[in-house]
Amino acid sequence: MKNARISIVVFLLVAFSVGMSACEDSTSDSAVLNDQSQKAQTSEDKDESERAFENSAIELGEEFIKTLYNVDDPSFDVKKLSIKKLIDYQNNFSFYFTKKEFEDLRNNRFFTIPQEAANKLNNKISVQNIKFEKYEQDQSESNSLDFNHSFNLIFTDLEGKQVDKVKINGQMTIVNTGNGLKIDRYYDGKTLMNILYR
Repeated sequence: MKNARISIVVFLLVAFSVGMSACEDSTSDSAVLNDQSQKAQTSEDKDESERAFENSAIELGEEFIKTLYNVDDPSFDVKKLSIKKLIDYQNNFSFYFTKKEFEDLRNNRFFTIPQEAANKLNNKISVQNIKFEKYEQDQSESNSLDFNHSFNLIFTDLEGKQVDKVKINGQMTIVNTGNGLKIDRYYDGKTLMNILYR
């Protein structure tokens, strides 16, 4: 009888030990699955965040291009503006840029070029087919995106007849600053300068 009790106790201890081991394996498997699930969710969240950043950056770039290049009143002559009014005119674009890039472009009168070209040609200018393509220039900064961009400028006379179409290609870098997204680098060649001075 005593041996039978010992056998039952040993049997219960072995069964308990096997049961605990199975529970530990199950808990371990569950923890691994849970960890993998969290990593997958984190990766999905990161991808979604990156897509949102890219989409917002493209929206900012498109808005700037349209604001700068759409000219509805070719009779407005920026060359006749007083210095104060010229500064005010160019300051309308400061919202889109980091301080340094804005100042560099402003000092070169970049923001007046579309209006000057429209005035010289007596044409309205509209923007069509804006395209952005992200490229990897410097991945050391995760808060910036580099883009190649292109768009068409359509020149129309005062009766609305198209007189010219010019393709513009360029690049821009958009950064996420404490004040939101800003263009930190903008370049689109000298195409309008060539039109302005021909």
